[in-house]
Amino acid sequence: MFFHLRPARATLSDLNAELVNAYRQVCDRVDEVIEALRPLRHSQREYKKQRQLVPDGALERAVQFIYLNRTCWNGLYRVNRAGRFNVPIGRHRYPRVCDPEVLRAAGGALRGAKLLAGDFEDVLKDAREGDFVYLDPPYATAAHPRANGFIEYNSSLFALADQKRLAAVAHDLRRRGCLVLISNVDHPTIVSLFRGFRSTRISRSSTIAGIITDRGKVRERLFLNFALEDLGASNGSTA
Repeated sequence: MFFHLRPARATLSDLNAELVNAYRQVCDRVDEVIEALRPLRHSQREYKKQRQLVPDGALERAVQFIYLNRTCWNGLYRVNRAGRFNVPIGRHRYPRVCDPEVLRAAGGALRGAKLLAGDFEDVLKDAREGDFVYLDPPYATAAHPRANGFIEYNSSLFALADQKRLAAVAHDLRRRGCLVLISNVDHPTIVSLFRGFRSTRISRSSTIAGIITDRGKVRERLFLNFALEDLGASNGSTA
């Protein structure tokens, strides 16, 4: 959403510190990122080497993150209990490991953004009236008839307690006069947490699922407290 809207100023945050570091390096040192990515090729040998590396520098970490994101299975980011990236290599024929045009465009867009790594509750303490806040929590899709939602699928990453925290923050932002948009799972438990918000069902394509039959079109819910035309008057963007 940020790269589509290109707001003049924004705060972007994520709990994944490696993602935020990659944004910072692309913003501040894009030419160095490009030069470090250029010689890297898509191969089992290079992928194994990159996955085993433990780089110390911020630039090197960003290069590793981008390489693995471009060449792993479905662009998935997952780590094991030791915090090591453990996604297998993807079935790409000719992935664009280094795309200078895209990287420079991303760096230009990020120059007006404040980049933070941390919990959403801490980041949003300073949101004020008129700010546009978009929240996109990790969640399961519950698209399959036998699925019971996020509870059994995602409890270690973003559990029901986290969803309740998110809902409390969203309601507080609404009371403070922020324009709030949340994308979440279409599940009765979640719908009940966001009573007071407008909601609408949407569907999207999903390629990430452990079972092939669970991939395809999935249902989601958007919760919001504004009309779309109100966005033109917002002070900024916080995600």
